[in-house]
Amino acid sequence: MKNFFNGFYLHKSIVLIIGVVLLVTILFETGQQYYYVTRFNLADDVQFFYLFKLHLYKWMIWALLSSVLIVYTRKRALQPNPGRYEITRFGLLILLLVLANILFTSTFQALTADSGFSWDLLSKEYIPFLTFQKLPIYVLGYVFLAVMLYYYFTSKALQIKVLELGELKEMNTQLYDQLSATLPDKTTVLTIKTGQSQKIIPATDIS
Repeated sequence: MKNFFNGFYLHKSIVLIIGVVLLVTILFETGQQYYYVTRFNLADDVQFFYLFKLHLYKWMIWALLSSVLIVYTRKRALQPNPGRYEITRFGLLILLLVLANILFTSTFQALTADSGFSWDLLSKEYIPFLTFQKLPIYVLGYVFLAVMLYYYFTSKALQIKVLELGELKEMNTQLYDQLSATLPDKTTVLTIKTGQSQKIIPATDIS
């Protein structure tokens, strides 16, 4: 059984792994922040579910932008000969996606802030804070996703190739059986080795 995910058919186990990893990550970050806020009295009446929602929408933006990485990974995995700078290309793409995550998430926070949107707060508070908070884990998340999907798409392409070769072998076998049934059993030519070469002599020329 397969599931439809981001424009490509992925096996349900792949979707399940991605979902479980994201959920565990969100719960861990929420629990970590909740501990520090309550332990050091950084805010009053902070609820775990409220912090969970904040981390959830951040990772939803991450998941939406990951569609670009999925498309690129599938395209590169289907290439017959990977390029010399394959890892460099993936690294640059992941870096751009992480920067886009930080920019979009910071902008969303600034737009939904109670104090109203401010370019000064966006550039001096939201963007620097998210950069230090999310950059490492965003990078690790995209690396994990790229590696897993690269091997997945490569494996699927190899399975298709094996099936095509199996069908070709069966077709050639059937063709050979058909030709064998129409040709006589007697040898029509003889191959004679003369020195370093071979000479083909029709059987009808031999008396």
